[in-house]
Formats: sequence, C-alpha cells, structure tokens
Amino acid sequence: MKVGRFEDRYEEIAAIHNLPAVELRSLDLRRPQPLLRWVAKDDGQAIATATTLLRPDQRRIVSFLGSAAAIEPLTAAVSARFDANLYASAAADDVDVVAALDRSGFRLEAAFEDFEVSFDTAIAAIRRAFVPIGFSIAPARQVDRSQLFELDNHIRSRIPGMQGWRGNWDWFVGELDDPAAYLVAIDDSSGKPAGLARIWQNDAGPRFGLIGVAAEFLGSQLGPGLLRRVLETAATWGHRTFTAETGTSNRYTHARLAVLADRSLGTRLQMVRG
Repeated sequence: MKVGRFEDRYEEIAAIHNLPAVELRSLDLRRPQPLLRWVAKDDGQAIATATTLLRPDQRRIVSFLGSAAAIEPLTAAVSARFDANLYASAAADDVDVVAALDRSGFRLEAAFEDFEVSFDTAIAAIRRAFVPIGFSIAPARQVDRSQLFELDNHIRSRIPGMQGWRGNWDWFVGELDDPAAYLVAIDDSSGKPAGLARIWQNDAGPRFGLIGVAAEFLGSQLGPGLLRRVLETAATWGHRTFTAETGTSNRYTHARLAVLADRSLGTRLQMVRG
C-alpha cells in the first residue's frame, strides 16, 4: 500500500467519497481553507482518503473515508505533516474503523448519541416553559453580529470537546444566511444577546444545532423558554421529527433525549491522537 498527497485526480477518489468527480471538485473549491488530503492506493487503485480541516478552536480534524485497512498508513502520513494533536470520529458500531483508529494511536475523548425526536413530543414536554419578563426574542439576522458572535463563542466554549473554541467570523456570518430557525434572546435592560437557539433546515430534515444562554442566566427559565419558541418555529416547516445530538456524559440532556426520542440513530466516538 502506498500513501501520497492528493494530486487533483478526482476520478480516482469519487467513488470513495460517494460523489461524482465534478461535484466533489466543486465542493473542494468552496472550502474555506486550502485542501489538505492524502490518498492510499493498493496496486495502483485508490482505496481510502484522509482529509484534514483546522477547526476554529485550532483542532486539526481528520476525516477518513474508504478502507479501514488504510487508516494506519494514512495517519502516519498526516501526523508527519502536523506537529499537533489529531482528532477523528467514528460510528461506535463500526468496529473495523474504531479498531484501526485505536491501532493508529487514537484514544477516546468523548461519545455523542444522535436521536430522532418528534416535534409534538418535544413541545409537549416543555409546554409550560416561558420566556421570562425582561427578555425579547428576535431573529438572528436582526441582532448585532459582533455581540452575537461573542455569545456564540461563549456558549460553544462551555461544551465538552469544544473547550477553547474561537469562531471564524466568515463561517459565523455565513450561518446567518442559512435557512434555519435561529432565534436570539435579548436582555431588555442591556440590549445585549443573552441566549440563542437554532435548528437547521437541511435537505435531510430539521437538525438541532445549538442552544445556550450566557453564564449569568444558567438555571433560569430563559433556556427552556427559548427552546420552546425555536421548536414551535421549526415545527411549521412540515416535518414530523427533527434530529439532535448530545454527549453521553451530559447526564441531564442525554437522559432527557433518550426518553423523548422516537429512536436512537447511533453513537459517534470522538477520538484524539497526540
């Protein structure tokens, strides 16, 4: 098996990425960062790729596709290029990939479970939630972007596995234009954003993105009230269910979703090497 840097031969790797070569090239050209990809070949045939992305919190994410047998040599090539921790993820039930990552030096950092939840069930569970007096709810596009950016960073940095998050401004602004139920709670006394919640309107159906409030409002009714409003907004899109992911170590949220969900969609392992 040989591993080398990707050389713009999209026809060789299109099947691995399950995309037509033209579409894969187009996606790569729209990447916000220079493309860094390695290809593993066996008898001259491409069998796997490793593509890296530097996340806003400076974590180097590696996405492996194709044969699990190529993960070890691909990891060696990527790690030789970067003097930093590498992060990868895998479905918990994909035993071949998990075992290959383990042999490559990756260790478990966190686990996340994905659920499919009925809008009716979720809204009924928080039907008594309310937005407290002193707060207003506004669409994200009507909120001061700089202040919302700071709140987004503040909330994300408290999420396990995202410590140290510092968002990319261009990515953040781009999200404001995506079709979503994206609501912000405004503290009427200061005029500043105090909480946010968003559900993405994806082709595959609604997906819960993020909810959180500023530290001083933790434990208040602001979070539940905001959650109810964003669920009621997304429920008008015509879908019966939405998907949501939570860390298995988040005892309250994970236990709550496990009870409310129609079904589990599986568990994803987040792994780190370094």
